[in-house]
Amino acid sequence: MKPGKSNRKKTVIVFGMFLMVLLGVTNAHAEVRYRLNTEAAVATDSDVETQYLFGIGTEIMDAKKKEDMRASATVGVHTFTGNGDTESLGFLRLRGYDKINDYFAVAAKAALYQGSGWTQFAPGATLSIRPVPKAYIELFYDRDLVDTIRAVEARDYVDTAGISADYEVVKQLTVVGAYFHQFFRDENDRDGYVGKLVYSFGESGFSTAASYKYVSNEFKSPFYFSPKNVTDLLVTGQYRRPVWGEKYVFRARGGLGYQWVDNFGSRSGKFLTLAEAGLKGWFSDDYGVDALIGFSNNAGYGNYSRFYSQLVLTYAF
Repeated sequence: MKPGKSNRKKTVIVFGMFLMVLLGVTNAHAEVRYRLNTEAAVATDSDVETQYLFGIGTEIMDAKKKEDMRASATVGVHTFTGNGDTESLGFLRLRGYDKINDYFAVAAKAALYQGSGWTQFAPGATLSIRPVPKAYIELFYDRDLVDTIRAVEARDYVDTAGISADYEVVKQLTVVGAYFHQFFRDENDRDGYVGKLVYSFGESGFSTAASYKYVSNEFKSPFYFSPKNVTDLLVTGQYRRPVWGEKYVFRARGGLGYQWVDNFGSRSGKFLTLAEAGLKGWFSDDYGVDALIGFSNNAGYGNYSRFYSQLVLTYAF
């Protein structure tokens, strides 16, 4: 069987299972809520690469469980441009989430990308476990495209699997640790380790985090950033607060840090900066918005910056 036919068959099966879940939710609970979402995103960087995404989809939720059970389907176009080239991919993305009880929750996704003469199936799943109120564990697997124009042209994708754990030391202090392994279609292996301390200043809306991240690669790929190893230290501050009669939630995040890069013998150090702002809320009982804008920069020996934005408009009925 040809790969394209195999992927289409997988998509039909997954989509059928997804519809069965939707029908099961609808039949089991008369009180369901529906949403229509329109999403648009733009990201551009100093490597003269730009991405555009536009999608439209529907979401269904179990009103009795306060959104603890939900599923969605989205179709759209993701376009990559850079180096004088353009690649546009149509996509179908299915997602589902179910909080089984106070201890377990499951999330799953299935996506199909259709390019010029090729298709790519991208599944994913996360199992969340809360063994005690202060501890939270996630086991995850995900397949996705490598998001550079050269990687997309090479039809590259990456499988990611890992585990993360949070523990609330005291009411306002949480410790986070994670390990992940990535295997790229070009046979590059990557290991990553993450550690984080998060401190929340009570009901003020302020929180701060200090994070450490180490990532190693087996070899340097011509399709995406993959030095021998990268070490990041970053301190961020975040503010989150209801505004305008508590109809909206405003959030802002900023960070400073440093990055060490070993590019297979060539070493460099770079300062890191991050700035984000977002607004989420409802114009009325039926219409909502979720907007985000952000900027990141790695400066020092060379310079790399990235600007990104996202807008989701929602109609609920």
